[in-house]
Amino acid sequence: MTNHETDLCIRITQLLYKRGIRNICISPGLRNTVLSLSFIKHGKFNCYSIIDERSAGYFALGMALKTNTPSILICTSGTAVANYFPAIIESSQSRIPLIIISADRPADLLNTGENQTINQKGIYGDFVRSSIDINNYSSALDDIEDSLKFVIKNDDKCIIGPIHYNIHLDDFNTSDISNTYKK
Repeated sequence: MTNHETDLCIRITQLLYKRGIRNICISPGLRNTVLSLSFIKHGKFNCYSIIDERSAGYFALGMALKTNTPSILICTSGTAVANYFPAIIESSQSRIPLIIISADRPADLLNTGENQTINQKGIYGDFVRSSIDINNYSSALDDIEDSLKFVIKNDDKCIIGPIHYNIHLDDFNTSDISNTYKK
């Protein structure tokens, strides 16, 4: 995990906080640790750890429905992403705001035969209002900011529904993460 990747995760967290999002459902895994820690260590989010991704999807959906504000789902790579799909369909059909942030492998490690290496780009198809595959960190925040129009209602013409950010992250040493967040 590079400092650049850690910085990106922290900046995404800050951006979503500024936009009024507070409820985070984390399906823990090694690949999404830096994402999860960026929300947990921020200290002003309601973070819920739910191991089962399908349950987490519906929990986040219920929070978004009750609060009428987007909830965030965070998961690791592979089949974890697919387990959110039923809740994504419900969100899409019912126009409930959800933000899915999935950690993904670097491009050279995709499609190597393991469950955790499936192609996650565009996995939710037409059921999401926006899908951003983040490999280029320089434009990521602008792309994310632009996509928030689909989950934060600004006018009656806004088409609310789920959006997906798939972030390619390198392997990392967990002690490096702990040192990054010591402040």
